Amino acid sequence: MDCTMHALPATAKQIDYAIANPFAIAIALLFVYRPASENFLMPWFVVIKNTPFVTIAPILIITLGRTSLPKIIIVFLVTFFPVLANVAAGLRSADGGLLDRLHVLNASRWQTFWKVRWPAAVPYYMAAHEVALTGSIIAAIVAEFFFSRSGLGALIVQSMDSFRADMLFAVTLIAGLLGVGNYILVVNLRRYVLRRQERD
Repeated sequence: MDCTMHALPATAKQIDYAIANPFAIAIALLFVYRPASENFLMPWFVVIKNTPFVTIAPILIITLGRTSLPKIIIVFLVTFFPVLANVAAGLRSADGGLLDRLHVLNASRWQTFWKVRWPAAVPYYMAAHEVALTGSIIAAIVAEFFFSRSGLGALIVQSMDSFRADMLFAVTLIAGLLGVGNYILVVNLRRYVLRRQERD
């Protein structure tokens, strides 16, 4: 059985990761511009973040069935919080002097966001991906473990059922390579983006 073919579904789950990003950025903006919303929503996000997703998975199976939606939700939940926390912190780290100047110049919220807050948040946003992107692979494998008949997670189940230690080692190696590869990709992308930002 070709383990590399089973790695494709886990890689495809990066689409779910991409879905989580705009939602996390939108909520971070809500927290910054409507601070009262953070007092209400953040405790719920913290509870969800600290609930092991291996316990959430069976609940999703019971409520939603063995469809693609539970897999999307698992990856979404794992990757959402790091992006949310980092982007919110980055938006708040914007230079107060620049914010005051734009306020005096009657700049719109969009201008303030694009010229000051977002540039300040970019390093935080890129740093979040170092955690979130690699975490999304773990989430995808766990989702496959519970929900799928293909992918590395499903292959782990098959390997255990057939007592194939060699296949388990192969899956572990491929998962590790996927994680390291994504990490290197994010680190290099972060360096490139920050260099471009410094030039601009």
